[in-house]
Amino acid sequence: SMVFVRSALSVHFFPRMTLFYFLAYHLYLYSVPYGFFDVALIPWILGMIHSMIFTVISLELPAWSRGAVSMDSPREVYSKLSWPEWSAGIPQDWTLFLPLNSRYIPIHDRRSEPAAGMQPLVDNLIDGARENGGGPEASQNSDGE
Repeated sequence: SMVFVRSALSVHFFPRMTLFYFLAYHLYLYSVPYGFFDVALIPWILGMIHSMIFTVISLELPAWSRGAVSMDSPREVYSKLSWPEWSAGIPQDWTLFLPLNSRYIPIHDRRSEPAAGMQPLVDNLIDGARENGGGPEASQNSDGE
């Protein structure tokens, strides 16, 4: 959860490049018995700076300009939890290791969706409420007249 890794492409690209540079340095570190390990850190640091600049210029700025990332939706992908969580709270540390599995929807545009297999039950409840004179249409007619 880096500050500049907010779009879906950045989330896909940046961790993989970081892993690639990390593995390349360690491959050199453990394969050369008396190598220049301090000097080998220079290309590793420059490679990390390169991937950071590339991520911001080529992936984040286009996402910002097309509206995928904005002030209302600060991240394009996130981890959807299967249990209720206080939205204003800071996420727990172990949630950093959950996979990214959902697209971000701004807070004001969210709709609650029934759990899997519950949609027919919800539809029956809504239809039954409408038949019995309940529901949003009936309450608006009785209050308005």
